[in-house]
Amino acid sequence: MSVSDGLQLSCIVVHFESPATLPATLAALEAAQVLSAKTVVVDNSMSDEASESARAIAESAGCLFLRVDNRGYAAAANSGLQFLTSRGLRTERVLLSTHESLPEPDAVKKLLAAFQSDQAIAVAGPLLFNSGTVGSEIWSAGGRLSRVLKRPRHHTDKLDLQGAPVDRAWLDGAFTLYETAVLEEVKLDESYFLYFEETDLHVRLARLGRRVVVVPGAHASQSSNGIPPRLLGRNLFLFQAKLFSPWRGRLAVGFEAGRSLARKLLTRRGQWRDSASIISGWLEGEKSVRAGARSDESAIARSAH
Repeated sequence: MSVSDGLQLSCIVVHFESPATLPATLAALEAAQVLSAKTVVVDNSMSDEASESARAIAESAGCLFLRVDNRGYAAAANSGLQFLTSRGLRTERVLLSTHESLPEPDAVKKLLAAFQSDQAIAVAGPLLFNSGTVGSEIWSAGGRLSRVLKRPRHHTDKLDLQGAPVDRAWLDGAFTLYETAVLEEVKLDESYFLYFEETDLHVRLARLGRRVVVVPGAHASQSSNGIPPRLLGRNLFLFQAKLFSPWRGRLAVGFEAGRSLARKLLTRRGQWRDSASIISGWLEGEKSVRAGARSDESAIARSAH
């Protein structure tokens, strides 16, 4: 009997244009005893060829398959949960994974054990290592927000591998185990499209008194290439405007643009246009916030009549 059968666990794997990485992820989930008929691969590839390859891989592994329009990572995850529920496959907890995450065989059992230790836990994640370097280079041990500008930053410190779950401000969305009711009631915000959606959700959960934890004994790997500059500017501003204030967002984006420029001048890393891309993304975020405010005002006006 698999972990998923015995402990009420379903699984959503979000796939985009990378069928070459999908078999290894599904094999790792199988080794972790969570691959089952309650696993759905949600594909939002733009290419029909990539999508059909992903379908064949998913079905050969005994998984369900759902193709959706590319509206971002959060939308794919939300669609996957709705799909499982519509099939009568809703479970108490749901594992959310990217198409290239590689959990170690005991990772999910350890995440589940964390939930059993405290009912306040809403989401748990493993230590994340760069692909091919498990056991050495940690790229995320959960996340924090900087003190003044509330910029998301990864913890990369080593933890006691036998230690209890550690509270974090947020977890990277590469591989996370949720209480299903959390994703139904609080939801991943689809307006980010890609990056920051998990940060937003986890900060909101903490404000509701729920715990967001990293489990030191659970390990997984994934490649990490950072966030594109335009999306950094856009989504950092959206995050700040929504959960803190627009002015804090402007300061945070300005800091990131200046930091990018300084890095290029001093170390010659990155590209000159990165700073301009960050600013361009910020302006896009400003437009999005203004459009949302106008939409809210129109809804209030309609309800008054």
